[in-house]
Amino acid sequence: MKIDIQDHMLVPKHEIMTEEEISDEFSDVDYD
Repeated sequence: MKIDIQDHMLVPKHEIMTEEEISDEFSDVDYD
């Protein structure tokens, strides 16, 4: 679970991502 927690700590990295990159990151999620 340590890796999972560390991954969540990298939120700032996501904030820097562009909308397109974010969309690409959540493309595998079904937000219908």
